[in-house]
Amino acid sequence: QVVSVTSKTDALSVLENIETVFKGPENGWKGGFAENVTVSAISVNIDTLATTQAAVEYLLTGSTKEDVYEVVDGDTIWDICVRFNISPEEIEVANPDLDPDNIFVGDELKLKRFEPFVHYEASGVITTREPVAFETVEEPTEDLYEGESEVAQEGVLGERDVTRKETRVNGQTITSEELTSTAITAPVSRIVRVGTKVKPQSVASTPSSSTAPKPDYSSSYQNGAGIVATAYAYIGVPYVWGGSSPSGFDCSGLVQYVYAMNGISIPRTGVDMAAVGRVFPLSEAVPGDVLGWGGPGPGCYHVALYIGNNQYIHAPYPGASVSVATFGWFYPDYAIRL
Repeated sequence: QVVSVTSKTDALSVLENIETVFKGPENGWKGGFAENVTVSAISVNIDTLATTQAAVEYLLTGSTKEDVYEVVDGDTIWDICVRFNISPEEIEVANPDLDPDNIFVGDELKLKRFEPFVHYEASGVITTREPVAFETVEEPTEDLYEGESEVAQEGVLGERDVTRKETRVNGQTITSEELTSTAITAPVSRIVRVGTKVKPQSVASTPSSSTAPKPDYSSSYQNGAGIVATAYAYIGVPYVWGGSSPSGFDCSGLVQYVYAMNGISIPRTGVDMAAVGRVFPLSEAVPGDVLGWGGPGPGCYHVALYIGNNQYIHAPYPGASVSVATFGWFYPDYAIRL
């Protein structure tokens, strides 16, 4: 026995409500409960009866499991969230005295997780319209000095209709297989004029042992609005570890894909993004910049796309979806311009 309602009609209504929510986005999807769910008449105390809405919420929220995890060498809060399918906010609630930036080997963290009582599995075919990345074409020009560049034509995303076969459990995509793809509009290339004129040499020489500064990438400034607009298109896509496509993203997979949709090729991981871009304080971030947690360097454990007003879009953790978040307890450490 999991939950009790007033009548058999109400009990069937509870199951129908769950099915309605998770049966699939289009006609033709097939589904059912993974568990053997039965409805039985029993004697209960009237005070224990739930409304149909409360019963639905209880079945989907499930039971609370509390574990104690001992921090080991190399752990970060984000690693723990991913490993145990739990959000940073849930760790904060369970550990109110925790400083997420200062955890040490041997620390014990309380982990409260929720496991639904029922899992509704649905499978079928769905067609969605997706952006197509444009290319960036460089055109040499003697009007600019070497090392200088300017955008002669902004790129425009194309569109395509993609048909996929998917399996979802309680609304979260578990498997996705692309079946067909139909082009709707072709992308327009982004044209960048690159200077070839030789710069005048200064009289003073620079010691050969000096370290050259990192290039000051400016793609975020040039097309920040496009990056933000593209990121918004993927809100609701489920988190998938190692995912780098609209069927599922992890944090750096989302950032890399959104940049690619804007014709900008960047590395796959946050560590490598910081290595090729310019790292600077959050106060200087503009929409389209990448935000980083930990590091920069090998300690980087999460990245997101800044959208302005102390907000960012990111792929948070397993069990969640791409969403908008605000600076707060889970506060980024720096920004990266690529």
